[in-house]
Amino acid sequence: MSQTGPTVLDHDEALALLGAGVVGRIAFVDHDGTLQLVPVNYRELDGDVFWLTAAGGILARSADADQVAFQVDHHDDTFQSGWSILLRGRAEVVHDEGLAATLADRGLRPWAPGERTTLVRLRAAAMTGRRVRLAPA
Repeated sequence: MSQTGPTVLDHDEALALLGAGVVGRIAFVDHDGTLQLVPVNYRELDGDVFWLTAAGGILARSADADQVAFQVDHHDDTFQSGWSILLRGRAEVVHDEGLAATLADRGLRPWAPGERTTLVRLRAAAMTGRRVRLAPA
């Protein structure tokens, strides 16, 4: 078997994989210039990514950053394959109880302990996706 190069995913396939994911990573440069890269459980809705965090915490501060990246992936060790989705855009704190209730109905709950009631949305300005598979030799 040999490895083929990555396949670029079309928008619909990337969006479907994003929606099927549960845990991703948020990356942004904090107010003091420190690069933050933090795992987070999330939900996707209409192409936006949402997560709950503590007020004033690292993930809440992502809403102050000029640019935020979100990455989710999956790999299969047995078949030596996987995919990765990357979003870039701006994050914002959301104050919409109806939206928060919709996301809760879709399973958005913080995994980390403590009070995490600040809802943050990443509005993607760009989304890319790639898949890699082991090809027959």
